[in-house]
Amino acid sequence: MGGGEHGILADRVDLAGRDGFVGRHAQRHEFHRALGGAADTPRIFLVHGMAGIGKSALLRQFADDARGSGRNVIEVDGRDVGGSVSAFARRVTPVRQGGPVLLMVDGFEHCRGLETWLREAYLPGLPGDALVVLSGRHRPQPRWTVDPGWLGLVRRVPLGPLRPVESAALLAGRGVPAGRTAAVLGFAAGHPLALALAAESAREDAPADGDWVPGPYAVRSLLDDLLGRPPSPAHEFGLRVCGLVRHVTVDLLRAGLDAATATVVFDWLGALTGVTPARAGLLLPAVLRHALRADGWWRDPDAYQHLRSQLWSRLLDRAGTAPGETVPELLQLIRAVEPLEEEPMLVERPYTADRRAAVLRLARADLGDEQAGQVARWLDRQPEAFHLYHRAGSPEPLAFLAWLHLRTGADDGDDPDLAVVRDHLHRHGPLRAGEYVGVARFLVPGPFRVGAPAERIYAELLGERAGLVAGFVVLPDPGPMVAALERFGFTLLPPAPGAAARATFVRQPERRGLSDQEHQDAVRRILRDWHDPDAVAANPLARLYGGGDAVRDALCAALDALAADADRIRQQRVIRATYLERPTSQEAAAARLGIPFSTYRRHLKSAVQQLGQILQAQHVNAAARPASAVCLPHQPVSFTS
Repeated sequence: MGGGEHGILADRVDLAGRDGFVGRHAQRHEFHRALGGAADTPRIFLVHGMAGIGKSALLRQFADDARGSGRNVIEVDGRDVGGSVSAFARRVTPVRQGGPVLLMVDGFEHCRGLETWLREAYLPGLPGDALVVLSGRHRPQPRWTVDPGWLGLVRRVPLGPLRPVESAALLAGRGVPAGRTAAVLGFAAGHPLALALAAESAREDAPADGDWVPGPYAVRSLLDDLLGRPPSPAHEFGLRVCGLVRHVTVDLLRAGLDAATATVVFDWLGALTGVTPARAGLLLPAVLRHALRADGWWRDPDAYQHLRSQLWSRLLDRAGTAPGETVPELLQLIRAVEPLEEEPMLVERPYTADRRAAVLRLARADLGDEQAGQVARWLDRQPEAFHLYHRAGSPEPLAFLAWLHLRTGADDGDDPDLAVVRDHLHRHGPLRAGEYVGVARFLVPGPFRVGAPAERIYAELLGERAGLVAGFVVLPDPGPMVAALERFGFTLLPPAPGAAARATFVRQPERRGLSDQEHQDAVRRILRDWHDPDAVAANPLARLYGGGDAVRDALCAALDALAADADRIRQQRVIRATYLERPTSQEAAAARLGIPFSTYRRHLKSAVQQLGQILQAQHVNAAARPASAVCLPHQPVSFTS
């Protein structure tokens, strides 16, 4: 039976798919130029991306554009040819039968065994006006883009997520209610297949606007397409970890696996399409993290919460020595309490004077005139303490946080809401020179108190900046922040006599000592970084001594101790010549000292070892001595900004 004037059903399916296509403007533009024969355009396009990212949809657009320009289009499905040269050759026979041609191979991951043969034997024999598109899940071999012969002819086309405006257009075309669009966009993270599955769920499953969460069917269908079934329970555990953290490491996998199995699972995760190796570990695409998290909470909430607690403990152990990498992961775990909680759509910017009126408007609306007056006073005293939060692209702040640095020595501006802070420090003794406390004094407005502004507090405290001895959070109404603060080790303080009705929380960072090996490694790093103040300030020893300048002074004192010993004065000279006097190579330092290089290396190794031991002994002795009092316990504690 013929299709008649209405065509066959497949034609209508194709037409609907083409009508629903969105995005990929840059890729289509470059392909158009290649069709037109522009001299600077490639002849071979290597399209790659994770499952469901829209490769086949883009190839359909390429095919339509090529046919419209009069080209003969030959399409090959990689599943049909596998690794067989003869099967591939049979499918592409028409290529040499005259006229300009576009050869497209979709599903190239199924015939990757042909990649070298195609590059070295088959493609060089095609007509000069031929265009070729190879599309698959895996990144193409490096030889395509490093071989000088192919360099100008090949273009690698990685496909990533759709932009938010493109994703919103796709959802609108599928009839998703406007009130549910933001939730769907947050879950799907620009992934076309996830958008399509979530759109179906959002049309049918959500009880009301804003209440949508992805249903088990949509999540499981997405994971089956993106990952398939994991090969073992150990691999399943690895995926559960991926749903909770941003970067996966072998150490985090050891929360539930032995060392050998954790390494095997880590390598398997790294081989998944779309997974990116980064300095902090393996980074999974956002859509995959979201789907794994939603699936984990749905399957077994108690077990997933237990896993979250295990990861929390491991990351906290690491926070003292690697805060830059660890703090974002801890923040991720805070947001992972619910399946869809993810990075808030806010951008942090520093306070500038031209934003003063906007900040005070927010303060008056949320806190009232009296508290807005306190905001104004602290804007005058510590403008750098204020951090503003904007929607991306908007100049107007929606929220702000003041993270005050308070030190002993002067009046604190008679802020009544700091009475509890004063009382706590009064009972625990004064601050030493170089020490300070951080106070989150304002988090405005209320709806943002569990979002981006709160993250500044967590990052400051977990980073354990040099000299920070305690962190306080002062809130008019702690509300939903209490659970998050308690997870970070904050304690609610009792109100001070006569204090304003404010909830005040405190967290005093644990000062974990360094092992002998960690101490020695830190000494080596600080010598190498001697002329880089930022690197010295980030050294673990800076936290022990109260800052970069303090640890420099301590190390110089240890060098003086070396010089005081006649048997060690040469070691002191070796260190000064290599690290302190000016940056130089070891060979140049040996030449300047006038000693053979082998002798120099022996002296340098011994000198660094001796210096570390002296520095460690000095620190232990200093810690054993009582601190000198800045003010007596019965005196009121005051601060300076």
